[in-house]
Amino acid sequence: MPKQKTYAIGIDLGGTKILAAVVDITTGEIIASARKRTRAEKGQDFVAKRTIELTQAALSAANLPQDASIITVGVGAAGQIDRKAGVVVDAPNLGVKNMQLADILGRQFGKPVRVGNDVEVAALGEHIYGSGQGFNNFVCLFVGTGIGSGIVQNGRLYPGLTGTAGEVGHIVIQAGGRICGCGARGCLEAYASRTAITISLKAIALS
Repeated sequence: MPKQKTYAIGIDLGGTKILAAVVDITTGEIIASARKRTRAEKGQDFVAKRTIELTQAALSAANLPQDASIITVGVGAAGQIDRKAGVVVDAPNLGVKNMQLADILGRQFGKPVRVGNDVEVAALGEHIYGSGQGFNNFVCLFVGTGIGSGIVQNGRLYPGLTGTAGEVGHIVIQAGGRICGCGARGCLEAYASRTAITISLKAIALS
C-alpha cells in the first residue's frame, strides 16, 4: 500500500495580508492557499475571524481525500510571540496584544497549533525546504510592512535570551527620529520598511 501523505496548515499572519495554505509536509509543496488583506484597523476579533475563514477556504480548495492526515497548524505572526503559550504578545503592525492564537485555532480545527514569529518561521522554512538547505548558520532578513530577521545557528532557530534576537527593525538608527509602529522613535523600520519607503515616496511626489 502507498504511504499515506501527511499535511499541515500553514498561516502567515502579517500586517498587510493573511495567507493560509495546506502543505505537503514531506515535499513542502503548497497544495492550496487563500489570502486576503489583514485589515488590522478592524480590530483583533476581526483578524482572528479572517484567519479562521481563510484557513477554511484553503482546506476547501485543497480538496484532500477523506482519510488525509492533517497533523498540525503552524502560524508565523508578525510581532513578539510567547512560543510556549501560543500567544501573540504584542504586534504593532497587527494592532494585536495578548492574542490567544493557539487556543483560538486549536478549538476551531482540533489540531495542535504552534505559533512563532513570522520571520523566524520563514527562516526555518528556508532551512528545511529552501535556500538555507545545507547551511547550519545563516540569517534571513525580510523587508515588508516591517523589518525582521530570523537567525539559524547550528541548525536551530536562535531566539536569543528574551526571544527578540531577530528584531532588527527596532534597532534605533536615529535618536529622536521618526515615530515607529512600536511607539519608539528612530527605529530602522520607520525608515527602511516597505511601509516607510511608500510614505516617503508619496511625500516626495506631493512636494
